[in-house]
Amino acid sequence: MRTSVFKTPGSSLFSEVSYDGDSGILLLTFRKDGSQRAYPEVSPELWARFLRSESKGNFYSAHIRGKFKGAIRVPEPPAVEAVPDHATGGES
Repeated sequence: MRTSVFKTPGSSLFSEVSYDGDSGILLLTFRKDGSQRAYPEVSPELWARFLRSESKGNFYSAHIRGKFKGAIRVPEPPAVEAVPDHATGGES
């Protein structure tokens, strides 16, 4: 099964949600700060109900948040500093 990724413009809580049916991992990206949480062992049925829900935030609060052992906050990738052209030998 492929990973399903959806932008959620109608959600005030999430900017993106994705689900990997092979691993059962639900990945939620929070709109406020861009942080991500991964939830293991999410059933395809729960994923389908989540997608059909009128309010993703209400569904999350009632059926996902605090319900899965092993849920983790995905660490942010390290910041990469831009290198000015002169530092790399490039000409301006």
